[in-house]
Amino acid sequence: MEFRCCDSTFKSEGEFKKHLGSRRRHYNVDSANISIEVQKGTIMNVLTSPRLLFGLMGNIVLSQEIGCQRPGYLMSGENVISVKVEGPFLEAGMIGYRINLQDQKVQYDISFKTSNLPGRSNITALVKMIVDIGRIGRIMPGQVIKALSNNVITPGKLIREFIEPAMKALEKLSESGRKEEVEAQ
Repeated sequence: MEFRCCDSTFKSEGEFKKHLGSRRRHYNVDSANISIEVQKGTIMNVLTSPRLLFGLMGNIVLSQEIGCQRPGYLMSGENVISVKVEGPFLEAGMIGYRINLQDQKVQYDISFKTSNLPGRSNITALVKMIVDIGRIGRIMPGQVIKALSNNVITPGKLIREFIEPAMKALEKLSESGRKEEVEAQ
């Protein structure tokens, strides 16, 4: 089994445990390009509205707003985890969000960039997960591996199971709206 962490790939669990013991904070990054038949303006409206974006993704339920911080809940399998969502941030042509889990030991930075293609729009989704394993995690890396494999949504899983389906759902909604427009004429 391969392990990915901090821009490195580890072939064995022993190598990975040694890496985990080397520092407290670790990260993992993944990205995907998603091409859909939706106008860029519509995509931008969804990406800059936390309620629309996370509503489409279906895994984060937001409660009331407190400035740019939004408390909410992350649905992960049978687990419901308290989160704080910050954003959207507009930086370097990207729309970003920061999601902190309840214990502040896991943080996701999610960024989106859109571009036009002939008849389509391209969305680049970039997800970075930062984990603070603490002193105990450095001493007992096997427990970290067990906890991460059971409870944490990896950046790749977040993209494959939540972001990509949300963008495809947006495409279907947009397509049905276009059909209704044509029929009304």
